[in-house]
Amino acid sequence: MSNLSNLEQAGRNEFGHFDGAVIAEWIVQNGQPDRNMKLVEDFRYHDLVGNVWTAPANSVINGASIPRFLWEEVGAPYVGNYRRASVIHDVYCENRTRPSKEVDLMFYHAMRCDNVDYWAANQMWYAVDKFGPSWEVALDEEREISHESLVKLTAQESAMSAWVTKPPLYENDKLGSEPNAFAMILKVVKDVSLQAGPDASINQVSDIVDRQLSDGNIRWSDLASH
Repeated sequence: MSNLSNLEQAGRNEFGHFDGAVIAEWIVQNGQPDRNMKLVEDFRYHDLVGNVWTAPANSVINGASIPRFLWEEVGAPYVGNYRRASVIHDVYCENRTRPSKEVDLMFYHAMRCDNVDYWAANQMWYAVDKFGPSWEVALDEEREISHESLVKLTAQESAMSAWVTKPPLYENDKLGSEPNAFAMILKVVKDVSLQAGPDASINQVSDIVDRQLSDGNIRWSDLASH
């Protein structure tokens, strides 16, 4: 792994820290509690390059930023070690003040910060990157450096530009016709992650998974039959 960036190597054992606690109240609609919750206090995640991700008080969260098919595989948004990361991810998927690639990468590091197993964090990141919402934001000069630093955390230098601009590989409507496709894809991500080990970057894992799912080793007809 000598070709990984210095920032990535430095970040393997340290993924930042959270500031505050998630304090929220259910939003009741039509006399019945809804899945939506409103934050009572600010909640923050500090990533390992110094960016501060803030979920302000009065933000509405509901786990919608996490593809629903993941709920059956890893649990609902309010359970599990990834729940604090999902709060920040929800807020930034709603306000869209940073590019989706940044937001999803933050989600990965925030999960690792909360001791989510590396293979499970890879699954979650792959799912939101491929099947979650996607958008672009013009970067101003002040944020350009921090954005590039964040990208370097998990991308090889030679693949960085292609990774940032890479569109989703699979179409949601096609996947919707394959009821077992999501579970099979998550299994591939887990198997590749375990084989690659915790030192492999998410970019490396993603590239391997993409190849396995697109080179004929795993076909959509295979996915449907499992």
